[in-house]
Formats: sequence, structure tokens, C-alpha cells
Amino acid sequence: MMSFVKTFSRYFFVFLCGGADKKNIRNKIRSLLEAKELQVLYPEDLFMDMLNRDKKTDLLEYENLLADNSDVVCIICESMGSAVELGAFIQNSKLEQKIIVCINQKFARDKSFIMMGPVKHLKKINKTSVLLYKEDKPELLGAELIKKFQRLQRLAEKGNTLQSFDNISSYIVLIPIIVYFFVN
Repeated sequence: MMSFVKTFSRYFFVFLCGGADKKNIRNKIRSLLEAKELQVLYPEDLFMDMLNRDKKTDLLEYENLLADNSDVVCIICESMGSAVELGAFIQNSKLEQKIIVCINQKFARDKSFIMMGPVKHLKKINKTSVLLYKEDKPELLGAELIKKFQRLQRLAEKGNTLQSFDNISSYIVLIPIIVYFFVN
């Protein structure tokens, strides 16, 4: 028998950006987050089929939709694409409060556009939203992110006694109920 309370537990959605190569840190972080039952969203998992069918839309539209409907946008700045995502998302004032950017420690002191622009801007908003990592120690970054996301999840649960239906992620809790009634 399905528990009503468990069905309506609050999920925490992490939109995880980073390199697309299988060897990149993003995939290692995804595994660590999912092991702690955090819901990780990848745009290529969700939107590539739609992009292939609908030639009028672009990935940035879909990524903005996904970012709007996520609890946190975590950008592991490890590729050209993730640097572009950081630049695009930091321009959206609705998103800047929920962006967490992870920068390779070896680039932390660079006088690059990324460090002097988006990262510096993000630090002005919230110093704890910028994390440094060592490329050869993704498990340390994963542990730090898990701790941060679990803390944010607890805060969201405290402040969110009633589930509002103002974004897509809110409707996900209804799927088990619908399945339950159709199966039984």
C-alpha cells in the first residue's frame, strides 16, 4: 500500500550543468547526488528528442525552462558549454539566487572573463555559491555539494508547508497517485 505522506514528500531538483564527455566531473557528481536521492536533471536527457523534432526551438529556451523549474542550478565550469551556460543563466535575475558554480581550483586566480565577470557577480550575491574543486578529487566536491543541497532542501521543506503548483516539478508528485489509481 502506497503511503500518502511519502507520495507528497518534497523532491529537490538539481539542474546539473557541466561537460558532456563521459569522463567529465559532472557525471561523477551526478552519481554521487543520485545515491543521496537528489533528483538530477540533465537537459540532454529531457530535451534532445524534442529538439530533433521541433526545428524552431533552441536548447537555451528549454534550459531556461528547466532552470526555472529546478530548486538549484549547479554549473560545473569544465567545458565551453558550461561556461556559456554560466554566462547565460547569470543574466537571468530570477536564477542568480539559485546558481551554484563549481570552478576548478587551478583557474581560481585567473583574470579571465569567467572569474572577473559571472563568478565575481555571483560572489557579490552569495559568497557560498562559488565552490572550488580539484580535478582529481571529484568525491570531495560531491560531498560538499551534497551537504549544501541537503541544507537547502531542509530550508525549502521548512518554508514550504503547502506544495504550490507554480512549476513543473510540483506536478511530479501527482504521478504516483495517478499510477496508483490506474493500476488498482
